[in-house]
Amino acid sequence: MLHLIWGKHSSEEAIQFIQALDETCAMRWLCYYHPSVDMSGMDVAHIPEVKRAAEEKSKEIFGDKPKAHALACASRATEQFFDFWRRYQSDALRSFYGLDEAYDWLGLSEDARAAASDIIHNWEAEVAAEAPRRMQASAAAREPASPDRPG
Repeated sequence: MLHLIWGKHSSEEAIQFIQALDETCAMRWLCYYHPSVDMSGMDVAHIPEVKRAAEEKSKEIFGDKPKAHALACASRATEQFFDFWRRYQSDALRSFYGLDEAYDWLGLSEDARAAASDIIHNWEAEVAAEAPRRMQASAAAREPASPDRPG
């Protein structure tokens, strides 16, 4: 299972995401964090709550035999968050700065690596194409109303 994550995130969103997982997710996971990820909304004080939600959901989905779960994030902007998380995570969960390390730890075949890399590459291209439109819409929303442009 491949989860693709970008933009700003909060502890509440993380918990909602975790709680929405079900038995269809009972396989190895790779969460890829796009370099645009902003974890500033993930208050370190809420990490125990996020960890507890993840452990409860893991127990529900996997029982006593959790599958490997890798987080891959090359963004140095989130380095402080992931450095803290690396010391706090379970044995079934590991975080990495690179995809190759995550692929190795998950034991992915060359075909699975290629498929994941293609999905990530295509998704990153979509995110890059979407970013200028989002920035333009955001700037337009901040622009004051004028006689030529009603508010």
